[in-house]
Amino acid sequence: SIRTFSLDVNVGLQLARWEKTDNISLVIERHHREELLARFKEAVRIPTVSHETGSNASALREFDAFLQSSIGILASAVTRLEENPMPRLFGLGPERETFEHLAHKFKLPLKFIMSNLWLFSPLLSRVLERKPDTNALVRTTTAVTMFNSGVKLNVIPPLAEAFVNLRIHSAHSVQEVLDVIQETVGDERVKIQLVDGFEPLPVSSSDERSFGFQIIKKTVLDMFPTVTVAPGICVGNTDSRHFKDLTSDIYRFAPVWFKPGDPQRFHGLNERISKKNYEEIVVFYFNLIQNCDIQSLPEPHSSVHEL
Repeated sequence: SIRTFSLDVNVGLQLARWEKTDNISLVIERHHREELLARFKEAVRIPTVSHETGSNASALREFDAFLQSSIGILASAVTRLEENPMPRLFGLGPERETFEHLAHKFKLPLKFIMSNLWLFSPLLSRVLERKPDTNALVRTTTAVTMFNSGVKLNVIPPLAEAFVNLRIHSAHSVQEVLDVIQETVGDERVKIQLVDGFEPLPVSSSDERSFGFQIIKKTVLDMFPTVTVAPGICVGNTDSRHFKDLTSDIYRFAPVWFKPGDPQRFHGLNERISKKNYEEIVVFYFNLIQNCDIQSLPEPHSSVHEL
């Protein structure tokens, strides 16, 4: 007996009754095949299995792949992306300076760990990646934001597409991210295309002679003398990227107070700011503009303290 797979061009693809057998063959008449080739741009090829060639296993795998829907193929690819995050890059960007500036505010053992990131970066990165709010300090983040496919309940869709939003770490490039995605997906049936994107902007200076950083720091401390000012990463995208041809230092900062739960409201329901904080922001920018009205920064204090 022969196990068959029937194709009727009038009603589409149908699975015939499977019988117990060792072979697979295609049952289709010549005039039906000619009609099929005329109606479709690509002929549907179904593998034939025979004991003589010894190709049963590979042909069956090919046959299973043929039956898999576009939604199933893409869903598997998306799952692999979510289950295999981008490589850790903690310590290769400005996040190192953030923790080194803040180390003195912590007690032991955290103070010792954050003061010696050359040794403890792997440990600290594993802690930070556990929370979505701090995972962006560790790596390029991946978020599937749209998934489209299908037009009717009783029609298998020939195409499925998903859109993935990536916040690229400053130590990563667009091409490197695309290469990682291609390797992670590992499926030639899934076509990866860059819809829109740009390279991470250069890291702005934050040393003692950095005019922009020091003016921001002075303005912050004048208004909020109890806080500690440290360079950091702006994990969101802003229009400031359009100034990259005008200056090498772009600072994305606003004195906004975040409380638990506030980041989840960004661009969503109940996004808000208090009236008091709104007033503080207006005053801050007024003072920042006034503080910029100097020719040069004062001479920085020496790092060597006299006894």
